[in-house]
Amino acid sequence: MNKIKILIADNRRDTRELIKTYLSKDRTIKVIGEAENGKRALELSLQLKPDILLIYYNMIEMDSFEVIEKVTSESDHTIVIMTSEKEDVHLIKKAMVHGAKEYIKTPFVQETLIDTIRTVYEKEFIKKEKYNQVDLERTKNTKCKIISVFSTKGGVGKSTIAINTALKLHKEINKKVAVIDLDLQFGDILLMVDKEPVTSIVDFINQSDEYTLDNLKLFMQDFQGISILSSPVSPELAEYITEEHIKEIIDLLKQAYDYIIIDNPNSFDEVTLTALDVSDTILFVTTMDIVSIKNVKVGLGIMKSLGYTDEKVNLVINKANEKFGIKLKDIYSIFDRPVGQVIVEDIKTVVTSINKGTPFVLSSGRNKISKCITKLAKQLTG
Repeated sequence: MNKIKILIADNRRDTRELIKTYLSKDRTIKVIGEAENGKRALELSLQLKPDILLIYYNMIEMDSFEVIEKVTSESDHTIVIMTSEKEDVHLIKKAMVHGAKEYIKTPFVQETLIDTIRTVYEKEFIKKEKYNQVDLERTKNTKCKIISVFSTKGGVGKSTIAINTALKLHKEINKKVAVIDLDLQFGDILLMVDKEPVTSIVDFINQSDEYTLDNLKLFMQDFQGISILSSPVSPELAEYITEEHIKEIIDLLKQAYDYIIIDNPNSFDEVTLTALDVSDTILFVTTMDIVSIKNVKVGLGIMKSLGYTDEKVNLVINKANEKFGIKLKDIYSIFDRPVGQVIVEDIKTVVTSINKGTPFVLSSGRNKISKCITKLAKQLTG
């Protein structure tokens, strides 16, 4: 085994010297640098690319957790181990959420320190080897299509379109479909299929020993043949989800599914932008009211500035009804671009289906609104 390269980050010089003394006793470990503050720890981590960053929990000049997050997000090579004299469950959980792989309580015991470093390194090395093997499978699966359902205004029926389209893709077009409820604060996909949120995306991130497809499936719920990864049960848990988590989850799902449907929140936050970036198609949903139309027009401008093509962003007009002063031709003129699909208004069918927890494509498959969803699903497979 090659020597394990260590970067020590601790505000206290005597602690750094003690760690170096302990580690010098092991021929398989090499200290390649030390940092006296958080800012320097980040600089050296990105410059030296150590195998392990051993960082004290309370660094000066730059927050330790910010350092951990930046190092783990910008380098897939460096493993982070946090040290602290505190044995605090919340502190340990926070460290893991930000990307640390292990936690060592001080004062140090030489054998424990060395054994922990070796164990973490070997575990992560094996995991990376496994990921390298599945990378080939990931690249082979070019058939998987990622569909983001998005809107800049609530109440337009975004989640209704997401779950009913997913079911149509599976039931009538015989595709393997996964649904991610990415409305991390107020997601309600499971509510729409009358299921309790037993596990969620946060549980997968916090409880999985390693990120694999098999582990991910343990945290998903099945409904009528589609797999659903639900949003957190509490809004405050949303902060634990990062862009890197979303990329990893999507990469895993691509190994097993033909379609991934992502139900996004009504905002351009970092997690949402990550989902939109990796999506093949964005269903941008609006209704026929002036507020929705105005917000969508602004949203289209933002998407254009992000480099999203017209082919990627498909307008979907939901709850279409010309009785309230705005005609479809007016909307076509306002947006000056094609509309991908028009879904008729059917309040009774939609509200009844939501209240019963039975998507309308299952209970009312032959009515007009179900036929609109069928048409949309077929367009997505084209």
